[in-house]
Amino acid sequence: MKTVLVHPLDRSTDFLLPLHKAASPCVAVRNNLPKKMLLSMISGSENVIAMGHGTPNGLMSVGQFPDANGYIIDQQAVSILQAKPHNVFIWC
Repeated sequence: MKTVLVHPLDRSTDFLLPLHKAASPCVAVRNNLPKKMLLSMISGSENVIAMGHGTPNGLMSVGQFPDANGYIIDQQAVSILQAKPHNVFIWC
């Protein structure tokens, strides 16, 4: 898998949806995926695009990933993401 796009479902970030097409082909992850499985998908991908609401601590799960403890992309993903040369992160 070349690109994993992580964009939690949230109507307030729907303006980012056109970026899904721009990133195609990709595997879009929007909700209900265990964090461990997402990290495995990210590990097996070439690139990662992560967007939505976030803080300096990472990309917030906004209640869409039940086992995420508030963040779907956080400190647990750092070492995996550092190995990827062309990631894009968009959050405020």
